[in-house]
Amino acid sequence: MADQMTAQQMLEDGDRWTDNITRYAMPIVLWCAQNGVKITYGDLEAEMIKRYSRRNVPEQQVKTKYGHPAGKIGDIIFKVADELDESIPPINAIIVRRNTGLPAKGVEYYLKRFLRTSQRGRLSEEDRNALAEETIQAVFNYPHWNRVAKHLGLDSLDSVDKKGDDEPIKLPKLMGARGGSGESKEHRKLKETLAANPDFFNEYGQFGEGAIEYWLRSGDEVDVLFKNDNTILAVEVKTDNTSDDELVRGIFQCIKYRAVLRAMQTAAGDVPNAKSLIVSPKPLKGEIRRLAERLQVPSMLWEG
Repeated sequence: MADQMTAQQMLEDGDRWTDNITRYAMPIVLWCAQNGVKITYGDLEAEMIKRYSRRNVPEQQVKTKYGHPAGKIGDIIFKVADELDESIPPINAIIVRRNTGLPAKGVEYYLKRFLRTSQRGRLSEEDRNALAEETIQAVFNYPHWNRVAKHLGLDSLDSVDKKGDDEPIKLPKLMGARGGSGESKEHRKLKETLAANPDFFNEYGQFGEGAIEYWLRSGDEVDVLFKNDNTILAVEVKTDNTSDDELVRGIFQCIKYRAVLRAMQTAAGDVPNAKSLIVSPKPLKGEIRRLAERLQVPSMLWEG
């Protein structure tokens, strides 16, 4: 029966608890998608209580687990994608657990379908998390959530109170592009040393010897790259005399490497689980460390 309905009919149909919660939650989750905000299950519940208690909706009606409504939200978005004939990421991926910042394992079907991964069977937790991270970014990058809302008959998306650390990070003065001076002997030696010591990176996977100066499809060159049958690790190398400005540049380079490598994996039908990190004998401190943590770029201190 649902297959014969339009996406808007799927949203408006039914009077079960799941159907009601889906209708209450959809405009909230759409606003979050449009504004690049993940929302926890608890915050979604609180937001619905705040909004719909004003409409005489019993509080108990919006207080319980949200697995089934989240699934219906995903089904409706896939239906909208079919009707608009475009790829639209499942917004249920941005309904997350507070302790992990990632969705529950019930979202796996939606992740695999959206990213068209060739992976068969149940995913490992690490691979499911990688798919979730990639899908969440796709949700935030999708530019037409207003059009999706209109297609579903939702005229307005009221704002949600944002939570978390959003205080600006004070970055060092940008010194401009560097070039022309060539690579230092110290930097070259450190790259070669790290490539020859894959055991140093065991927490990210079991690798053989790494490749230095590895070229990506984007034309970017990674200092050191490790690969195995399951994943890829890109390493940005900085020496102990690296300026703070260069450390910041390295953090942003890691974000680019991670995005490009995951895009390459997605194109190949693999799980997009590539990782990137920055390694230096100089520890990240203060605002630079805070930047790396906010942007989820790991760092490792080389003391060899």
